[in-house]
Amino acid sequence: MERFLRSWRQDALNRGQHDSAIYIGDKVLALTNSDSDAFWLAQVHFSNNNFTRALALLSRKDLVSRSTACRYLAAHCYIKQNQFEQALSILGEHNPTDLIRNNHTRRKIQHQSHVTLRNGKSATPRSDRAEEREREDANNIRFEAAMCYLRGLCFAKQNAFDRARDCYKDAVRIDVQCFEAFDQLMKNSLMSPTEELEFLESLDFDSVSSPDPMMAQEAAHFTKMLYTTRLSKYSSPTILSDATETLSTHYNLADNPDILLSRAEALYTQCRFAEALELTSSILSTSQSTDLSSKNPSIPAQNNLGHAPAIYPLHLACLYETGATNALFLLSHMLADHSPEEPYTYLAIGVYYLSVSKVAEARRFFSKASLLDPHSAPAWIGFAHTFAAEGEHDQAIAAYSTAARLFQGSHLPQLFLGMQHLALNNMSLAHEYLCAAHAMSTGAAPGSVPSIASNPSGIVSAVGGDPLVLNELGVVFYHQNHLSGAIELFGQALALATSLHCEPSAWVATRANLGHAFRRMGRLSESLREFDECLRVGAGGSSMGYSPFLGGGTGGSGAIATASGVGGYEDRGLTGSLHTSRGLVLLELGRTTDAVTALHEAVRVLGASGGGDAAGGAGVAGTLLSRALELWALEGRQKDRTTFEESMREASAASSKRRGSARSREHKGKERVAPEEMSRRRGRQEPFVEGWTEEATHVATPPAEDEQVEMDLDNEADGLLRRALGRTNVKSLTDHAVQVYIFTMTASFPIRPRRGLSLLCLITAFSFSAIIVIWFGMNSDRGYIHPVLTQIIPAGHCACESSTTFQCSTCLTCPEPGLQTDTARAWSFEYTRDGRNEALSQSQCKAAFPGLFEDVTRGGRFWSSQGRLSSAELDAIKIQHGMARAFISNGNLYVVTARSKGEDHRRKILGTLSSIHRALAADPERVSRPDFEFVFSVEDKVDDVTNSEWPVWVFSRTSSEEGVWLMPDFSFWAWDNQDNYMGPYDQVVERIKRMDIPWSEKTPQLVWRGKPSFAPKLRRALMEAARDKSWGDVKQVDWNTGSNVLRMEDHCHFMFIAHVEGRSYSASLKYRQACNSVIVAHKLQFIQHHHYLLVADGPNQNYVEVERDFSDLSEKMEPLVSDTKAAQRIANNSVKTFRERYLTPAAEACYWRSLFDGYADVWNGTVEQWSETKDRERALRYESFVLLESVKMYEFEATRTAQWQAIL
Repeated sequence: MERFLRSWRQDALNRGQHDSAIYIGDKVLALTNSDSDAFWLAQVHFSNNNFTRALALLSRKDLVSRSTACRYLAAHCYIKQNQFEQALSILGEHNPTDLIRNNHTRRKIQHQSHVTLRNGKSATPRSDRAEEREREDANNIRFEAAMCYLRGLCFAKQNAFDRARDCYKDAVRIDVQCFEAFDQLMKNSLMSPTEELEFLESLDFDSVSSPDPMMAQEAAHFTKMLYTTRLSKYSSPTILSDATETLSTHYNLADNPDILLSRAEALYTQCRFAEALELTSSILSTSQSTDLSSKNPSIPAQNNLGHAPAIYPLHLACLYETGATNALFLLSHMLADHSPEEPYTYLAIGVYYLSVSKVAEARRFFSKASLLDPHSAPAWIGFAHTFAAEGEHDQAIAAYSTAARLFQGSHLPQLFLGMQHLALNNMSLAHEYLCAAHAMSTGAAPGSVPSIASNPSGIVSAVGGDPLVLNELGVVFYHQNHLSGAIELFGQALALATSLHCEPSAWVATRANLGHAFRRMGRLSESLREFDECLRVGAGGSSMGYSPFLGGGTGGSGAIATASGVGGYEDRGLTGSLHTSRGLVLLELGRTTDAVTALHEAVRVLGASGGGDAAGGAGVAGTLLSRALELWALEGRQKDRTTFEESMREASAASSKRRGSARSREHKGKERVAPEEMSRRRGRQEPFVEGWTEEATHVATPPAEDEQVEMDLDNEADGLLRRALGRTNVKSLTDHAVQVYIFTMTASFPIRPRRGLSLLCLITAFSFSAIIVIWFGMNSDRGYIHPVLTQIIPAGHCACESSTTFQCSTCLTCPEPGLQTDTARAWSFEYTRDGRNEALSQSQCKAAFPGLFEDVTRGGRFWSSQGRLSSAELDAIKIQHGMARAFISNGNLYVVTARSKGEDHRRKILGTLSSIHRALAADPERVSRPDFEFVFSVEDKVDDVTNSEWPVWVFSRTSSEEGVWLMPDFSFWAWDNQDNYMGPYDQVVERIKRMDIPWSEKTPQLVWRGKPSFAPKLRRALMEAARDKSWGDVKQVDWNTGSNVLRMEDHCHFMFIAHVEGRSYSASLKYRQACNSVIVAHKLQFIQHHHYLLVADGPNQNYVEVERDFSDLSEKMEPLVSDTKAAQRIANNSVKTFRERYLTPAAEACYWRSLFDGYADVWNGTVEQWSETKDRERALRYESFVLLESVKMYEFEATRTAQWQAIL
């Protein structure tokens, strides 16, 4: 009977009839009461998503404690239900590392699994008992490896990525066939490319189990090649290519989607986007789908469905790079119709909107994709790109930083962070991030990367790497005027791209950068060679230019490209800028005719580009072309003048000869002949003079820079042009032009005695015209003045574009072109001047406090993905004690409802409202601020009063509470205890500054005073860890007796101050940060608005982070106690970061207004000031609310009648 029932249940399961399989499996278990049948039934429950029933079955028979396989299945059920703590309680937090050591000594056993997945059979081949035990041990080892994998999943969900990586690695080391763990390591970029390669080489592939002992070695080699195709494409291109080729030819896997995807990824890395797109398209249009579509016309629309999610990000990137906007549109619509819940669907929509320059819409869908899959690198990178595309560098840096934290093995977030700091002109930070990106892409240890400023040649690694990183480093050098280093880095980038078999046209911008560096070094022939090579490569028809999706861009002439040319079929701006740059070099070389030709081509190409940066480049090229034409004309006139002078000398010599031969003749009739001879001589000269006159009247201003370029012209390029113009004898040409002009005018009207009156009128008219012309030339404000006028203005004056700015070679003062731009210094935050300025503008707030508004961005992103906010969401929130509802309308604050259980609530609500009103009162844009309505809570924890799914403003939150918005806590206004003397936060800071002592006089101990009962586990762990330590001064406070009480100001007399959370956040952290001391804090569970600025390591470290159980407190403290200089650096960073910037009144006001803006962006409701049902105003102005009696604030509701308020 058991055999019959097992066969029945297996047949039902094979047909996908899970209910039948469960029903029959339950009867089998009742008959046999076998552990294997119980495990089989639990597996079917798991496959049918009945996780609770599976757990109940495993727990009922106590299988979890007796079977490794059952323990694995139970933990997996908890993970599927997002109960990671329970899963870890079953799995444990430590890996069985002893299995790794014994792995290579285990004898390979060819066998069938003892506990099959779902066939219910337990048949084993005939063998002795020892071999059977070995098989069982092998099964247990595989389940131990699988549990390491599950342990890694739990740690990853808790954002403990280092521990997750170690668990995944141990899983693969224990069982090399645990592909899930290897896949997590690769797709989440948890290791650098070189670490991946080293890890692969360390694995014991000989332990691979094969049914056929003769095939064991080949199976091991096959498995290693499969794993090799999953490595980063920057690690070792040769190894990857060999593995892919062998699998494609020897094992007939050429059309396998995974092998094709690996090849496509390699092609994308080489910037061969069209070829990569061809492969990804072939994956999405499989032969099976084609066959089905021929039979069913409805299937072609779904050819792109049913594939592994990993294919979509690469396919979308290829479509973007090749400009296939229509294909992106169709794919996005198809995915939205058939896979609306998949993260890659929203990724596709975001990429489409980015391709059509709808950045705001793209950001919304990238955000949605990141919410559905928080570990999606493409979604986070795309989300950050949207900020970069709009020039919102601070938000872009915050998003890239999140990506860098999530994907620790990928160099791309570090690269993009460097590019953003490069755009902000933060060269030191850009250099630091780009060095880190280079170290990660090549596998060098971060600490071993040499200083590029001193040794650029030392950064090239023998293994892989990303040429784009070298290009960006070269750009940093270019801007720092380290031109020799920039030249070397650009050259190395091109060499590396060649070694990776990249498309030459994809790196045209890097070669152009090299040409610009040569130009600035004065190596003009080499510069011209590089620009010619750029144009030659670009003429091949391949893509050239940069990729906006990857960041960076190129400017006009003379601009250095801040990103390599990785894609972009439609960017004609780069081609035009190459012609412009080539024209500059030709001008410097004195090849004016060739320069005119190059600049004319630049204007033609850029003018046809349709606007944007290319249009600006066309204006620059046009200006340069006009000046080059002036130079060309002046050179031609100089040549003509030389020819004229030579002809005059020849004519003079011939005349002298004629006069000498006529001396022997008689002088009869001399007076009559002389006027006729004069007339004949004048008649011979006039045709030549008239030719000069016609040309002179159209000559442009010789070297005078009369036309100011109103775009970002490269100053050094302008200087090159000026030096080129200076090589000609400009002043003599100008004087000659004036002489010719005057001579022409007099020659055109010969003096005739019988027309004296007409001549007098003509002279008068000419003189008046000349006076008008001179006055007009000296006083005109027009952007263009005819060249004739510039020729007759006396020296010492010039035709100017304004009455105060002169710009020509004959001016009394001729400033450099760069000095004529706006010389107003960019605003920057200064603590002594701006720390108390609560009226900073929005742009000043962003410049002064980058990174402060991270939680506002997070909240806006969350609620944008949820469809924005309306009054309905607020109406659904039940206002509990400690909560209030208010709105801002026309720049004024109104209170709708406020509930307080006692004075503690009332004071905190009043302090919060006062802070909001203060930020509004100082707002420069208060009147134009949009209306919105909100609810806030002053309770310590969100779940004390409400649900984290509601859009409530709170003082702190945990990482899982995504719906709430963080606001500054009440104590920024003033501490709510009226009996103490703390006062407003900034007043406490001033008191601390006055009472603080020098660092050398501080006590080198860790101080803490507190009450353990608030958080006994945490605080007693601190007291235990510091017990009997020479550096510890950790004591319990007794408020009844006043023992061990220490004022906040006295804490600052210690070098180290411990910070411990209570039942929720601890508002005392900012008071401790006001001291010039080192803050030592455990890993914080509750987040406040300024916690994003906490840095636990690196050069900007501003506090010391320890584990929550303080187990590593001694390990962290002892080095700092022995090296107080290192501790002082941390303390100084803390003061500069928090006390003198992010915790100032100016920062608090800026954060409030950023919260107003971020919340208003997602507010889609209406704000009603009048209640129709109550027939009265539905809210009370803040100014009136603060005047209410305390008891009336306890249960305040503005729509209640005055009598009811009186009763209360």
